[in-house]
Amino acid sequence: SANNTVSGNTVNSNLNGIGLTTSSNTVSGNTVNFNKQYGIWVNSNSNTVNNNTVDSNLLYGIYITASLNTVSGNTVSNNKSHGIFGSGASNNVIKGNTISGNNAGVLLDNGANYNAVINNTISACTEGIQLNTSGMATATTNDTIGWNTISNSKNNGILVYDNSDLNRVIGNVITGSTLRGIEVINPGGPATNDPGNGGPNTYLFNNLRGNVQTADFTTGAAANNQFFDLLDDTGAYGDPGQGSGYRTWHFSEKGHIA
Repeated sequence: SANNTVSGNTVNSNLNGIGLTTSSNTVSGNTVNFNKQYGIWVNSNSNTVNNNTVDSNLLYGIYITASLNTVSGNTVSNNKSHGIFGSGASNNVIKGNTISGNNAGVLLDNGANYNAVINNTISACTEGIQLNTSGMATATTNDTIGWNTISNSKNNGILVYDNSDLNRVIGNVITGSTLRGIEVINPGGPATNDPGNGGPNTYLFNNLRGNVQTADFTTGAAANNQFFDLLDDTGAYGDPGQGSGYRTWHFSEKGHIA
């Protein structure tokens, strides 16, 4: 039935912790851990998942495969695969979560469109936020990745794969990435970045400080993306040892410093 509230439970050591298959439910204040697949599976529309502790599940912390859900204020940590994973999920809001120690902190792929990933604090994940996966045939489009604080990623702060189109990456603060603050990649090799081939996406007012490399927009799929006002204090593009001081970078549409 719909319109249920699931709260105050400890749910562990099951196949999945909590699963939603009807609409308009609230899942709040639960501890969900050590389950064999997903901590919380949101497989229906218009639910609220907030203020849960979701950790140490063997696949995903929170798995979203439906639309119009709000996932907020959760602590999502140390899940073996991804922290919050939206697959084919549209018009969801993922906001204000504290996410750490997962593979991808947040992953959207397989047609996960028109979602907002905003105001999350993400640390010590392999990829902080990832759009699409390598070789994914279905485009991930029109998502907003905004105003997140991402630190100490083992690879990249934000990773954008090919077939990620018309997305907005805005106002994120990214520090301490072992590889790059932002990586835009087309594993198929150099190509014009037409829709369906990694863009055009917009990157605006992102603050990239103290990453081993600030950003890479030239690995195959950088043309036709829009880059504006990326802030950095490590040096020139692609070379953290060159230059010093806190600067504003103006990127051209080809992905190089203008």
